[in-house]
Parts: sequence; structure tokens; C-alpha cells
Amino acid sequence: MPKDAGKVRTEANAAAAQASAAAKTNWHKLVEKLKTGRQPKPLDKSNMEWRTAFTNAEKAGQLKGTTEAQVVKVTEDAAQAMAKNPSKWRYVWKTLKITFGAMLTALIVVGLNAMFS
Repeated sequence: MPKDAGKVRTEANAAAAQASAAAKTNWHKLVEKLKTGRQPKPLDKSNMEWRTAFTNAEKAGQLKGTTEAQVVKVTEDAAQAMAKNPSKWRYVWKTLKITFGAMLTALIVVGLNAMFS
């Protein structure tokens, strides 16, 4: 095993923890938007916050085997589900974290916030 493996793993864990904390903050903002009855717009992939989150997730190796189009599709599906039944937002959050992990969930939440703004 390379000498730097421990350092890389530590950096990846730190990035995931930071992404998780940011996602939780963004998630609470999103819930407030949902409570006002906002409907989602299509995800703008040129949005700077989205691009940055996507690039960071990609650099951290969290998107292996996942394309940008797949992430966009999951984000848009989550937005539609949340718009249809906003009271289920707690379950959507838990499902995203369990299914995709902290980093990808953070990316999806950034997209959701952009769609509901």
C-alpha cells in the first residue's frame, strides 16, 4: 500500500464530513422553501454552486461510475417527489444519505436548492 494512502483516506473522510455538514445546512434552507409551496425549476448545470459541488465530489472520488447526467436525473426525481408531497422531506433526506453517502447527497442537495430557488 502506498505511503500516501492514509493521507488520501483522511482527506476523503474530512471532505465527506464537511460535505455532510454543508448538506445539512442547505437541507434546512430547502425545507423552508418547500414550506412556502415553491415548485422546482429544471436544474441549471451551469450554476456555479452546482459546478463547484460536482467538481469537488468528482475530485474526492465520490462519483466513480456515476455520470453528471445520472446525478442530475436523481436530483430532478427527488425534487419532483418533494414537490408532490413536501411532508415526506424527512424520508427523502434519510434515503439520499443511505443510498448515496454524504458527498453525493451534498451534491444533490445543492441541486435541489438551486431548483427550488
